[in-house]
Amino acid sequence: MVKKHYEEVRGIGGNSTVFVDPRDLLQSLPLLPGSVFLDVGCGRGDHALAAASIVQPEGHVYAIDLWEDGIKTLRSNAQELEYKNLSAFIGNAAENIPVPDAEVDIVFMGVVLHDLVEAGMHHSVLSEISRVIKPTGTLAILEWKKNAEIPPGPPREIRLNPQDVINIVRSFDFIEQETSEWGQLHYSMTFTRSRS
Repeated sequence: MVKKHYEEVRGIGGNSTVFVDPRDLLQSLPLLPGSVFLDVGCGRGDHALAAASIVQPEGHVYAIDLWEDGIKTLRSNAQELEYKNLSAFIGNAAENIPVPDAEVDIVFMGVVLHDLVEAGMHHSVLSEISRVIKPTGTLAILEWKKNAEIPPGPPREIRLNPQDVINIVRSFDFIEQETSEWGQLHYSMTFTRSRS
């Protein structure tokens, strides 16, 4: 089942960290020692590893991706760095995120949402995110600017502008908090629950 979905998602294996430093991005979020962080579509796990160093042993980082090689790389790097506070899963976040209900302080999706929309998986993934995020949690999304020159990045027709992102997450009771520019190619948005 994972292999079938892997083939449906165009951007698997891409890496935004060439353009946006994970530590810089995470420092813009309310990520603290003791926080629980979830990286959905984590790829090689650069953001997850950076988060693990911030949340420290009393916190925890979960990471999930369909890309087996990416998860293997993440696990290997976490072991080398002796991060015992990181759990990495090969899996389909549209079917199940192996995290307890209302466990996560910050859910991060780095240049993933546009691919999930294109594959028709975004509603299921956001439903799972809604299940695992705390009522006071933060959803953080990094995306490619729609009007940015290409290449690099996905085709312009599948990119999302900030209003697209708002429209997508609104039905899951998320409301926009902040939009930030990350160079000429990316922007990030943070959301909280409207019923928190």
